Amino acid sequence: MYGIDVHNSKDRCFTIGENKHQKFAFLPFMRQITVNKVSPVKSELEKFNSEQLNEAEISFHLTDKQEDELSSLLYDHKEAFSSDKEPLGATFWS
Repeated sequence: MYGIDVHNSKDRCFTIGENKHQKFAFLPFMRQITVNKVSPVKSELEKFNSEQLNEAEISFHLTDKQEDELSSLLYDHKEAFSSDKEPLGATFWS
């Protein structure tokens, strides 16, 4: 059970459960969030490209920048790929 303060008295807030006195605030709508992404070391990315993506056929319609972004994205999610050590890729059992 939850509730939302429809009066928006001071700040926008909501409640969870039966306790109507404990209120949680919504984040401000236009809040700026700064995210710093650490890029993989170039040699690690190059090693990944040469070992894992050497047989991949990447579209020739992509620009160099798009190929680099794709390569970086694939590197970030490399655990999902199958390999000789993980033939099914990333599998999780619960």
